[in-house]
Amino acid sequence: MQKDIWELTPMRIYNLNLVPRRLFEQIKGVEWNIDRLYAMSENICSNPTNLIYVLYDEEKIIHGLIWAQVNILNENLYVLVLSVDEEYQGANGAAIDAAALLLNSIRQEANLKK
Repeated sequence: MQKDIWELTPMRIYNLNLVPRRLFEQIKGVEWNIDRLYAMSENICSNPTNLIYVLYDEEKIIHGLIWAQVNILNENLYVLVLSVDEEYQGANGAAIDAAALLLNSIRQEANLKK
């Protein structure tokens, strides 16, 4: 059953251990050691250029992950990960639209170029 991604709330997190493993496992083309990723959570999240957000529902269940990184040299924001449970992806790219809206807001607030 298709669900509306716009009903999810974004929240910046500082602990990757909050992210359900399935959201990392479903990322295509990334060959991370997920156990190492969780073990390195403190180091990754303490880097202020890493902007990690989860998308959660009214029951506080996490259904999505957006991980972006600020390049301080060229003042750009780069998306590293967008992972959303299938039922929230939407047929017309709604998950991408929701991520773009959040990231554009972050970009503007931080005075980043693109």
